[in-house]
Amino acid sequence: MINGPRFDFIMSLLLWLVLSTAAAAQSFPTRQIRLIVPAPPAGITDLSARLVAEGLRARFNQPVIVENKPGGNGVIGVRDATDGYRQIGELPSGGIEPHELAMLSDRRTLVVANGGILTHPDEPRYENTSTMQPSLAYVDSLTGDVLERHELPAGLQKLSIRHLAVGKGDVVLFGCQWRGPAWQIQSNIGTHRREQTPDVLALADGLDSRIRNYVASVCASPDGETAVVSAPNGGLAVLIEVATGRCLATHEMPDVFGAAPHHEGFLLTAGNGAMATVGGNRWSNHGPLSLGLASFWDNHLTAIG
Repeated sequence: MINGPRFDFIMSLLLWLVLSTAAAAQSFPTRQIRLIVPAPPAGITDLSARLVAEGLRARFNQPVIVENKPGGNGVIGVRDATDGYRQIGELPSGGIEPHELAMLSDRRTLVVANGGILTHPDEPRYENTSTMQPSLAYVDSLTGDVLERHELPAGLQKLSIRHLAVGKGDVVLFGCQWRGPAWQIQSNIGTHRREQTPDVLALADGLDSRIRNYVASVCASPDGETAVVSAPNGGLAVLIEVATGRCLATHEMPDVFGAAPHHEGFLLTAGNGAMATVGGNRWSNHGPLSLGLASFWDNHLTAIG
């Protein structure tokens, strides 16, 4: 069975194919597509990516080039969207295994969630759990300088930082996945302000145990005042007030993974194909949203319009 970071990568490719097919009426893409594979050629990740590339090529009638970029050091690829998405440079991520990044309000500084998990292409189940160094890094997107790098407090080195969103005042809300023993319940949500120590939240009403050590998505509202965190293992979405880290509401939804801004609040998707909108006073009782889609969803959603 495939799991871990490779499984996330493969499933994210498949989700992108599904979403791209749904958006067929749009003109994107209008040029060659490059698909970056974080593994060497001939492995299962590479072969799966090439199958997806064939589907994209047939669907969009555009060339699809697969580029293999293996390695343990975290880098951020920089590409020219006006020239066939040609790679024009790389930036350091400030850590190992960058998983998600976002731009701050200055439109120049990137904040990067580095999961800290080092894997090996020849040993799919290998993880450096005893030496993990998850971190949040702030990177100047123009110069490549790592402006700040913050690790979690002592005792939490197995709390892999996977997802983040930037709220009002550039407060970063981040979500984690615990790589230690499952019986050790940890808080998997935190906030960070620049030049300060990351603050891992202690949620009330037993929410930490309900999240069950796994956050799949973090999404901020358009005004940046709230953010939703999805926890598929617990079948729970949690609404957080960004400024205080306080839980405002919860929504029960089995296998909930994806989260994106929606005109009614947030759109949620689940691995079983369910969708729901939540917002306003409907966090506790709003039922599934039926769109007639016979699809299964993976971890992430991105608002594109």
